[in-house]
Amino acid sequence: MPLANIPAELIYHILEQGYYTPVGSVDQQTLRACALVSRNWAKPAQQLLFHSVGVKQCIEFTVLFSRGGLPPGSAARLGGYVRSLDFVFDIHKYIYVTGASIRCPSTFVALLSFFPRLYQLSLFVSGKGAIPSKCIRQLEILVATPHRQPLRALSLMGASDAPMVLFQLLSVFSGVQFLRLERYSSPRCPPGVAPVKLCELNLRFLPELKVLRWILSSSRSTLQILDLHIPMLNDDYLALLIEHAPQVRSLRLHIGCPDMNLDSLIRACVKLEELVLHQSLDWPSEIPASLQHLCIDKIADETLTVLESLPRLRFLTITTQHASLHHDFHRLVRKCDARRIELSFKRFEAEDPVHVKHFPRGRSVENFSLMR
Repeated sequence: MPLANIPAELIYHILEQGYYTPVGSVDQQTLRACALVSRNWAKPAQQLLFHSVGVKQCIEFTVLFSRGGLPPGSAARLGGYVRSLDFVFDIHKYIYVTGASIRCPSTFVALLSFFPRLYQLSLFVSGKGAIPSKCIRQLEILVATPHRQPLRALSLMGASDAPMVLFQLLSVFSGVQFLRLERYSSPRCPPGVAPVKLCELNLRFLPELKVLRWILSSSRSTLQILDLHIPMLNDDYLALLIEHAPQVRSLRLHIGCPDMNLDSLIRACVKLEELVLHQSLDWPSEIPASLQHLCIDKIADETLTVLESLPRLRFLTITTQHASLHHDFHRLVRKCDARRIELSFKRFEAEDPVHVKHFPRGRSVENFSLMR
């Protein structure tokens, strides 16, 4: 069969296999080449090529769309493919990328208008103060546009001098279900409860207790994934997280203090399906029998014993590069073979923020259909 006559669905699945390079980046060079093969190959290749848009591409989109540099209908079609956007947001100033300058936040609003099916937004915010009220009103109007897909995943970085940005964005994008906060700080929070009902909270720092309480205030019955990359937890923080633990299905612990006792938090996760232990944390005294995926950074003497207490375990991931040097390594392999537990040795990689039936969730082109 000639290449030009292959059905679009089959072309898309062929391109899926080469979407990620071995190091995990998007193979844009291959996708661009495939888009030029024929008319039949162009659409499937463009769907994948424009799935994720970065900072440099934001400028290209702004120039092409605003100046009419695309054929009629192409702007809407290509913009409709975009599901993930990375953007550098300076509240008051211009930003400069490869010799071009764009104005924030007006350009930010314009970009979002180009992408009606945007699912995931990653923002690095700089500058002092808050997002101008004019921009917030424009965003509110944009979000209320008929047939526009709600934003589901928000990642916020920076903003140490703009403490209200998080609350402003959540007030606009109230459909956010996956929230990641990195290097963000705020000493205060708005009154009332948060407008978002989170499925996942990923903390790369520890916010003020009252801020964290506000973030979780509407998520007690919806929080399923809790990812903590933090130095430590005191009793007040631990008590707050335990309140929200009964529905948690995946708990990822990257705690800087390895001697910290987190048994009470793990026990409170009565529906736990996935547990990730990093930073050589001590083994918990008890792990819920519902666990299906265990990820650890080393083989410990307790590992084999723990496996016996987990009847539903189906996946065991070990992230250390020297697991085979442990004296129980071969016994562990045999035990996993006998139990039909899939044993893998790899890093716990970045994941797609989507709802899944089973863990591990992973990062895959197969998840793209879930971004709606």
